Amino acid sequence: MTAPNVPPREEINGEQTLNQVHAAFGKYVVFPSAEARDATVLWCAASHAQQAWEHAPRMAVLSPEKRCGIPINGCR
Repeated sequence: MTAPNVPPREEINGEQTLNQVHAAFGKYVVFPSAEARDATVLWCAASHAQQAWEHAPRMAVLSPEKRCGIPINGCR
C-alpha cells in the first residue's frame, strides 16, 4: 500500500498570524487595556493547541451593561 499523494503543507508564520489577529481584534472590539487585547489574542492561539494540554481554563466574556451588544433597530 502506498501513501496518498498529499501536497506539502504551506509554512505558517506564527508571528504574522498573531499580528493579524491582534489587528482584527483592535478593529472590532473595545478592550479595557492593551494588555487585555494581548491576552485575548494569546488565548485564541492557545485554544488551537488545546489538545496538547490535559486541562484548559475557560474565559468569561462579560458585557459592562445589561443587554449591551443587542443589535441596533432590533435586527437580529
